[in-house]
Amino acid sequence: MSVPSVPATLASDDHTLEVVEALLAWHVGQRVSIHAQTTLDIRTLDHPAAVALHRLERDLTATGADLWRGTTGGAAASASGLTAWLRQVRSAWRQLLLDLPETVALGLAAAPPALPSRVVGLFDSATDAPSGMLAHRRHWRPRSLPSGGELDGFLRTLPEGSLRETADHTTRVRQGTASVLRQSCVEVLSHAPAVRDQARSIPGPSLVLLQVLLEAGGTLPLAQVPLMLGTPLQDSARDNGSPLAWLQRAGLAYVGVGARSEVLEVVVPDPIRAALARYAPEADPKRPGLELDVRITGLHPPVWRRIRLRGHASLAELHFAIQGAFGWRNAHLFEFQRTGRAATLVAGVPMGETDPHEPPDAWSVPMHTELSRVGDRLQYVYDFGDDWVHDVEVVGVLPRPLRRRRELVDGERAAPLEDSGGPEGYEDCVAVAMGVRVDPELTTRVGDWDPEAFDLAARRRSFDA
Repeated sequence: MSVPSVPATLASDDHTLEVVEALLAWHVGQRVSIHAQTTLDIRTLDHPAAVALHRLERDLTATGADLWRGTTGGAAASASGLTAWLRQVRSAWRQLLLDLPETVALGLAAAPPALPSRVVGLFDSATDAPSGMLAHRRHWRPRSLPSGGELDGFLRTLPEGSLRETADHTTRVRQGTASVLRQSCVEVLSHAPAVRDQARSIPGPSLVLLQVLLEAGGTLPLAQVPLMLGTPLQDSARDNGSPLAWLQRAGLAYVGVGARSEVLEVVVPDPIRAALARYAPEADPKRPGLELDVRITGLHPPVWRRIRLRGHASLAELHFAIQGAFGWRNAHLFEFQRTGRAATLVAGVPMGETDPHEPPDAWSVPMHTELSRVGDRLQYVYDFGDDWVHDVEVVGVLPRPLRRRRELVDGERAAPLEDSGGPEGYEDCVAVAMGVRVDPELTTRVGDWDPEAFDLAARRRSFDA
């Protein structure tokens, strides 16, 4: 639905009321469409943009009620006032859509306007006067997901552009007919090792979402997907799109109307779910959660994070928790080692080679086999070039199982820049960032990075799940 405009001048109160009704119809249409697609009612969301939208809706409703009664609508009833209202509402919607699942954001481009009765209902609390508003309904419906587990059926739900992205990501093939692209994707996604390779190629938050889906049996209503795990793909301010968008791009999950539920769902097809069974360890309701202190060695002053994880998490989950807590990009290999006189390799990323020194897959190593009591320690090594060594120590055993998957408790200072040369390179970056060293090339690389910056609240929003 196109955004209504506000005329430069308003000829009369009746003209002003028509504009108010059109603005409310557009806004309520957005809200109703989200509720129809996901069952989310933005008026109940604890989100700054949602709170702002609810307040702005009430304000304009009061203005319309005043105009209906024939009393003044105040400053908001002027052309400049309505223009300011529209600007604020559009800004709040944009901010909210950054934190709504991608499919919803795309679907709103064709959202139907609110029915006249819905807008009239807004004024009914203040007046019994009838409405003369007319609305032209437009319908939008996402594609229906297949009832079976055939991969070809799920791939058929993707628009052509999305299908080409999935084919490019899974097979490096972008050219050919839709049938050829689907066939090439099916060949890859039917092979369990290839599916696991796809899972390793996606960012950490996407793997968190994948685990949520797998632990839910492979299907979850879109309304239950955590808002932080569904930011829009088209948002250029974020690196590579939302976790949900990454799963769709990798061919691991699909969004559409459920065959039985008739509501929007996120579904992991059965063959994918079977190949990734180990990514969803069986929950142990009696195993308490752990509080871990994680510090990057060799940095002064220290760069550290305090996190909590479920007791039955795998070492792979600990890897992604460390990545998320520090803001690493998961762009390099990693491994876990036991500390002591001689480091012992515990887990990492196997490369599929017949090497006796290959590390055990971190997904198959439960964290509690290495970390279970206060004082237990491991070393986590990230990026074998820069060699960022993190000391991981259990500092608390929670009195009960953790309700969330992971939580960020505290921390200090920004993580080093990726590929900055290890602790020695970190010191160079700090010197440039603090203005005690002049290096034009390094200045460009460092940019606005602040080694002392750490916004706990902002990091929690992207970490806690």
